[in-house]
Amino acid sequence: MVSMRAFMTLMAVLFLLAQAGFAEGKGTMDRTVVWPSEAGGWKKAGEAVGYRGRAIFDYIDGAGEVFIAFNYRELAVLRYERAGRPPIVAEVYEMGTPQDAFGVFTWDRHDPEAGIGQGSEFGGGMLRLWKGRWFFGVYGEGEGKEQEEAVLEIGRKLAASVAWDGGPPRLMEALPEERRVADSVRFVRSHVLLNQRCFIARENILGLAPDTEAVFARYDLGKERTFLLLVAYPTESRAKSALAAFGRAYELDGTGMVRAEGAWTGARLEGRRLIIVINAPEAGAAVRLMDAAKSRLKEEQ
Repeated sequence: MVSMRAFMTLMAVLFLLAQAGFAEGKGTMDRTVVWPSEAGGWKKAGEAVGYRGRAIFDYIDGAGEVFIAFNYRELAVLRYERAGRPPIVAEVYEMGTPQDAFGVFTWDRHDPEAGIGQGSEFGGGMLRLWKGRWFFGVYGEGEGKEQEEAVLEIGRKLAASVAWDGGPPRLMEALPEERRVADSVRFVRSHVLLNQRCFIARENILGLAPDTEAVFARYDLGKERTFLLLVAYPTESRAKSALAAFGRAYELDGTGMVRAEGAWTGARLEGRRLIIVINAPEAGAAVRLMDAAKSRLKEEQ
């Protein structure tokens, strides 16, 4: 898969080449977002170009799958220019919910926090951030302190123009903190994305969909890469079906556990939430991790 840094660079290059954008799939971004007129001497060059739905692939090709997987609605792109200096490209992605914007932002983080919006990072001249249901990318083609400050200013102004209308998925609070690997927490709705970080199965046996939430993290329990995965479904019946499918695929025993290749995997239900541990070094460790998650899920109710 193309990294976030790579496809952000690609998007900037494509926009500069296309200038006016592609005709197919153009739209108008929700007027909730207010584009700054200028920042540090860089001024708006024309109007933003919008790409609705799957037209995002006209702009970023295969990397659009990440956004589609998080209920993406529309992308708007605007260029800022300053005489004698490389341009700055700003991108605004309208996602389905604040949780989706959070998911896109955290999917592939690399750089230090920039203190903008509800979460941000800045490095190599590129700013990424999220606030409410919006994900933003601001990228400068050149180098230098002035351009970096302009990129950050554009990001601050974009973030300030939208409402703070929701936070990360509450399901994340049920992931135990003890021995959790730093920065390993992820949120997904797609089994394709889940498999890229924590492989479950080629088929979508857990029934992940736009109306489900899945959070997972890696835990340091020894030599194995142990994962704890929590999935929330709209109904208990769907959660039970997912548990049954997982049990068949992994051949879980009557206690909901299985030992394979020297590691333990287990699963259990808590209402409409599914708790799964993958690759625990021993059965007791798997059980303790699932019990801890179950207790935190009960507290959440």
